[in-house]
Amino acid sequence: MQIVALIVVVVAFSQLLGLGLVSAVIAARKGYRPWFWPLSLGPVGFVLILMKPALRRATTPEEREHWESSADWTGGVLSAVTFLGVLLPAMFLMVSFLSLSAAPVAPAPRPVPIRSGSFEPSDASQGATLNTPATDLERKPEASSSDSL
Repeated sequence: MQIVALIVVVVAFSQLLGLGLVSAVIAARKGYRPWFWPLSLGPVGFVLILMKPALRRATTPEEREHWESSADWTGGVLSAVTFLGVLLPAMFLMVSFLSLSAAPVAPAPRPVPIRSGSFEPSDASQGATLNTPATDLERKPEASSSDSL
């Protein structure tokens, strides 16, 4: 079970980082700052950077500035969401699973003592019975020397 969880976490990391790195390369080719995009929530950041226009298509410096700051904010917010909402909890779970697998196993509980007596099977319809010695109250009173006088 623990190895399956570890594999799932590794696959999720690779997908997020793989598409994030592709998003960073696309951002750089379009003229945006790539360092906001490597952790850009995987497929979400990939689709958003594909929809952004290339900076060289801007007609005015103000338009270029607006597009660039918008892309930086989008990549930064997606990276923060990825880190705080996905990577940090996944790392916590991975460390938890690894620490659980290294935890010592508690010894088996001690067996419960069974009352002495003989175990004799009886008729199959009645099941097995446990014959225990009679207690002092169940025993017949023996004649003592004082009672016989």
